[in-house]
Amino acid sequence: MIHINFSIRPYIKGSTGQVAIKVRWNQSRFEASFFTNVWAEADKWDQDRLKAKRGTTHYVRDMMFTYLEINEAIAEYREEIENIFDKCALKNTLPTVDELKTMVNNALGRNSAKEPATTEVIKKKSFKEMTDLFLEECGRERNWDYQAMHKYIQVFSHITKANPRIKPDNITIEHMYKLRDWYVMNGYRNRTAKKQWTILRGFLRWLNTKPGYEVPANVINFATNLKVLPKTVTFLHYDELIHFAHFQFEDDASGRLSRARDFWCFMAFTSLRVSDLMRLKTMHIRDGRIEMFAKKQMNI
Repeated sequence: MIHINFSIRPYIKGSTGQVAIKVRWNQSRFEASFFTNVWAEADKWDQDRLKAKRGTTHYVRDMMFTYLEINEAIAEYREEIENIFDKCALKNTLPTVDELKTMVNNALGRNSAKEPATTEVIKKKSFKEMTDLFLEECGRERNWDYQAMHKYIQVFSHITKANPRIKPDNITIEHMYKLRDWYVMNGYRNRTAKKQWTILRGFLRWLNTKPGYEVPANVINFATNLKVLPKTVTFLHYDELIHFAHFQFEDDASGRLSRARDFWCFMAFTSLRVSDLMRLKTMHIRDGRIEMFAKKQMNI
């Protein structure tokens, strides 16, 4: 008897709403997709448990499906797929894509003249193509500006420098170790590296929802184990700030120190950044208040 490693992952197919099931085996060299006869709404889908959320009713294409109908269909496919892999393991054989689809569809009574067993060919994109698609989709959905998108572009640049041959359909834990080592060798602070990882994790979770791409859980949940010391927050009490605001400098004939002190105290009282203070104009002051959109300056 041989041991067959395989994975079963239900998902909602694109914008159609149809529930599909992706199966991978033999170190992800083989992949088959099955399309069920049930549909689901994306906002009522549990992405962590990969099933319809409990108690939900789904209305798609003028059809109605309860969460029980959707989850039972998924369980039915899962059971048959597992049974077929068990039978193949006992016979010391490894099914091909067409064999698996034929056996599953036969077991479920889904082979007919109208629905032949065919292999779905998914054209895999490069890492650059998937990151561009991520920025396009999420940028439009979340209304990102250039600064928000630039953070992801930086992270994508880092991971491809650390792993020049990385592919979106085969991201492994080894890629994560190489990225961590790259940050260390290039002198990045541990705090910065961990912050970049948080940004990267958002992309990996998005990628894991796309048909044909599966990111292992240990990659998404990778812990850098880089030590970060707690930040020491230094601040002035109100009486100290007032004292500094009225402080008289010696040997300040040019007034340079006093002007710098006034700018600093003004920012402390108003919570403005240096970049915002440089943009401040009289038109921003209305009825005794400062009204302006704050912008964080970004070093490119």
